[in-house]
Amino acid sequence: MILSTSCDALRAVGAGEWLATNSALLGEALYRQGRFAEALDASETALAAAPPEHLTSKAVAWVVQAKALARLGSVAKAQALAAETVEVLSGAEALDVLGEAYAASAEVHALAGASAEADRDWQRAVDAFERKGNVVSAARVRDLR
Repeated sequence: MILSTSCDALRAVGAGEWLATNSALLGEALYRQGRFAEALDASETALAAAPPEHLTSKAVAWVVQAKALARLGSVAKAQALAAETVEVLSGAEALDVLGEAYAASAEVHALAGASAEADRDWQRAVDAFERKGNVVSAARVRDLR
C-alpha cells in the first residue's frame, strides 16, 4: 500500500527517477504476492519513467518482468529477457542487482523445466550475493532452490 501511494504521489509531481525506483520495487512486491499481471504493469511503469542512465531501476523492473512473464506463460520471452538482464549487469559492479538477475534467470529456467540451467544460475546468484557480503539474500536464494 505504501509503495502504491508513493508511486501515485511521485507520478503527480513528475519525479521520474523516483517513480521508476518505487514502481520497480512495487512490481517486486506484487510479484511476491502472486499478482503477476499487476507486477508486470508496475515494471512497465518503472521502465517508462526510468532515465536512460538509471540502470538499477531498469534492472529491477526487467527482473520483475522476466519472472512475471514466465508465470503468465511467456516462458521463451522471459528467458530471453532474463539472459539479456544478466548480460547487461555482468559488467556493472551492482552485485545485489546481479544476484537478483541470476535468481530471476534461475526461476525462469526452473519454470521452463531447464533444471541444469536453473541450478547454475541459483549458484551464480548465491555467489554474487556472497561477494557483496549480502548473507541474507544468499540465504534466501539457497532456500528457493
